Amino acid sequence: MPDELILLKTDPQMTKNKYFTEDFTAFFKELETNNHKEWFDQNRKRYHDSVKEPFDLLIKDLLVEVQKIDPTINVPYNKCIFRINRDIRFSKDKTPYKTNRSAFISRFGTKNKSFPGMYFEINKDELRIYGGVYMLDAKQIQRIREEIMDYHPDFRKIIDDKKFKSSFGEIQGEKAKRLGKEFDELSAKEDLLFNKNWYVYRKLPLKTIYNEDLLKEMVENFKLLKSYNQFFERPMLDML
Repeated sequence: MPDELILLKTDPQMTKNKYFTEDFTAFFKELETNNHKEWFDQNRKRYHDSVKEPFDLLIKDLLVEVQKIDPTINVPYNKCIFRINRDIRFSKDKTPYKTNRSAFISRFGTKNKSFPGMYFEINKDELRIYGGVYMLDAKQIQRIREEIMDYHPDFRKIIDDKKFKSSFGEIQGEKAKRLGKEFDELSAKEDLLFNKNWYVYRKLPLKTIYNEDLLKEMVENFKLLKSYNQFFERPMLDML
């Protein structure tokens, strides 16, 4: 079936479901010290049963709930999941496999990694959840700075929200040393204009993935990130 025709199915209401067993973690612990094709081939069925299938199911269910909150996110589940194979073409590290499972929930999924969305990964130690924008080019950075300048009160209202801030903390990102003169007035009081990317993240304990309320937890984090991510959508869509 073509990717465009993949249909998501789940119960009408969000139900409790334990997606992962402890072998999910055990697999990645062993992979760290056996990161080569021979070991992976010997454990391929285990990877499929304990890692790939349950993670795929989580993404399918999560997308169903996310689409109720933001109907613009209508991407096939398999286009939100990153491959476990590493791109080693330009890397000194030639180990072939990632030691985590990760996905990007956004309007374009992994096809456009710079578009705002919720990225998360699970490794042997923790669950990490990210939001905002990353991997931007110079034109995108300029356009986002203009958006922050034009709608600064709205931007501040979002990032100063108590629940958002207590969950995701301060805005992260590499900073520029200088800005264009058009930003002089606001940059004197808004340090975030100097950012080259604007992302937030939080770490959750590994036990979170074994909880029957994992899906609910992921949906709640998506809701917390929604306004923040949507602030960046307009400038990013202008660049498409």
